[in-house]
Amino acid sequence: MLCESCAMHFTFSQPDLIQRILDTKKFAVIAAREAGMGLTLIQNLAQELERYKSGTKSKSSSAAVSCPFNLHDCNEYKIYTGRGSLSVWTNSPGRGLDQLIATAASDKCQMCQTIVSMVGYATLGKAPVSSMVESVLYLDDATCRPTWLLIVVSHFGSRLAKLSFHIGVEDATSQPVVVLKTPVATSTDQEACMDFCSSSLQACLTKHEACRPKERNLWLPTRLLDLHLSLTDRGKVRVIQTEKLPENQPRQDVQYVTLSHSWGQLMPTKLSMSNMSCMEEGIRIIDLPLRFRDAIRVAQRLKIHYLWIDSLCPGSGPLASACSHISSIIQDSLDDRAKECSKMHKVYRHSVCNISACDGEDATASLFTARNPHYVAPIVFTQEYTDCVMQFSVIPDHVNLARSHSHLFTRGWVFQERLLCPRMIYFAHFVAWECRTCVTTEIYDESVLPNTLLFPLLPESERGWVFTRESSGYPSHAARWWKLVRTYTDSNLTYPNDKLIAVSGLARQFSKIIGKPYYAGIWGGADVVLSLLWYSSPIASAERIPQSEYRAPSWSWASADGVALYNAATKDVFSHISNLLIHIRSISTEPKYGDIFGEVKAGELALTGFVIELQQLRQPNPHAIGGNLAWDNRHHTKEATTYFIPFGEIQWNEWRDNGDGRVFAGILVQRYPDFPNSDGRQIFQRVGRGEFREGWGRGDIWIQLCGLSHLELHEQDLIIV
Repeated sequence: MLCESCAMHFTFSQPDLIQRILDTKKFAVIAAREAGMGLTLIQNLAQELERYKSGTKSKSSSAAVSCPFNLHDCNEYKIYTGRGSLSVWTNSPGRGLDQLIATAASDKCQMCQTIVSMVGYATLGKAPVSSMVESVLYLDDATCRPTWLLIVVSHFGSRLAKLSFHIGVEDATSQPVVVLKTPVATSTDQEACMDFCSSSLQACLTKHEACRPKERNLWLPTRLLDLHLSLTDRGKVRVIQTEKLPENQPRQDVQYVTLSHSWGQLMPTKLSMSNMSCMEEGIRIIDLPLRFRDAIRVAQRLKIHYLWIDSLCPGSGPLASACSHISSIIQDSLDDRAKECSKMHKVYRHSVCNISACDGEDATASLFTARNPHYVAPIVFTQEYTDCVMQFSVIPDHVNLARSHSHLFTRGWVFQERLLCPRMIYFAHFVAWECRTCVTTEIYDESVLPNTLLFPLLPESERGWVFTRESSGYPSHAARWWKLVRTYTDSNLTYPNDKLIAVSGLARQFSKIIGKPYYAGIWGGADVVLSLLWYSSPIASAERIPQSEYRAPSWSWASADGVALYNAATKDVFSHISNLLIHIRSISTEPKYGDIFGEVKAGELALTGFVIELQQLRQPNPHAIGGNLAWDNRHHTKEATTYFIPFGEIQWNEWRDNGDGRVFAGILVQRYPDFPNSDGRQIFQRVGRGEFREGWGRGDIWIQLCGLSHLELHEQDLIIV
């Protein structure tokens, strides 16, 4: 049952929506003609337009209109009109969150109840009731068939949550193609949820060809938590050294699961040199934090006898920002820490599955969640039109809700864990499964996934594409890495100096794909110049944490706070340097602990190029410079002279209009006079990224840029540190 406001998305009875649908169908006919499509298809589109027009004119009431889409022809239409969206709830007149809460409380609308529940999850229940709720209904561009509903919740212009609903439509008078499931468990620890987890794992292990490893795994972590019943029946588990496994248990037959969670400020039981022998003898399960006990229960339900738990260790000193593992890393051993951290990519990649504790700030919180199953269920209803009756099946997208808003997925250390593991179970207010083959939930299983016509935009798996040598829709492997960097730097680290080590496992694995040298987050090779042209999203100065320790060279995105961004790079839209204006003589980093993928203590970029002083920055109106300057989110001296080093001219591929003509891109630098052992060399630090486009200004800088040529005649040897 839907309230009148929610039903507006599916009745299509508002005059402005009717007109928008008519316009879209008209544009579909025009687009088909201009594209030179077949006569039969054009005639079908024209007939569809006339059908809707006649049904709309003859409607007997405002509550009943002709169906805006024709199910039988959906497969034929592959036309882009640019008009496939309808704004149903807007700020004028708009719909307040308080209205949805009132309707949800009256038990009159399942969609209102679901939206309110999802908003509460996304905002931890802190969304003001005065927040505004807007919606955008996305349609197939030619058929006007609804596919996706976007709900945006904001408060005085600040976005609080973005929610997604996937829409499937079928003829209500026919046998349904897809049958969705309705969750019944009032807590995610109940048998129905456990059955979903175990059956999903077994289906993947036995049926998914893409998920099977190409060779049997002989690698194991140094230590694991032993969960065999001979121990747990006595209320204990124990830490084992995998090199001491009994001879009757071959390494290739040992399976283990991992746990991803947030430690917060809690420091529960941990492995150290002093207690290692006791932990090898046995740990009382009751002495472990609740979340660890829950993870043990899930592992046993999956019939997996070993568990590997990792956590972020708060505190101070040389181990403060290291990864610490109750079953892997000895806390007070620097040698053990360095050794085990270098294996991080293997720990997750060779596990059977990862258990993701999406919610809760520390290990005292349960892995499981009590809930009203009605709020995570599909919303199924019928809608009458003048010419037919349709059944709508609306799936709330809890998977992407967790990816965007769960506490766990905001943590920087977890980013590589979720990408490296071959399989993952989400434990939030719902339970979901993800492997390389599919993403499924309590609502829908694999039988729904081939029906892309019904649900074309269901969440896709994040597994696998890190490991494949195919570009996966990106113009280069480097462009795939830029996407990873953007997502990773949008997460949080308790200790900002962890920025390189927290992604080192992913970098180590990615090196097998890209096959290029790695320099503190930057890959060498043909795309190194574009890789150096990152820029930081602006953050408030109050949010910038002073860097008390060296983190990375200034030319690496790891040296700056905030999100590291690159120009858009997809298979169809990408840029390249058409006129290279620098020559990179060398690039190097010095690892802090001997691992090139981990922390560094120095780095140097030696290049030959042009240096242009930005004198306009000292003028009363520095914006008159005629360029777009993006300052890095770290300290730079406003009084010091800033220079622009142009890397080259940027051009987009043929699928994108250059628009403004010529574009020069490069970095902003300032001199580093106090750099030790400079030996008279010109030493600079990067402080930002600059871009100058034709039409933005005709001052001295643009004239200098247009006149640059013959690098060997005007070269300057520069060092960026």
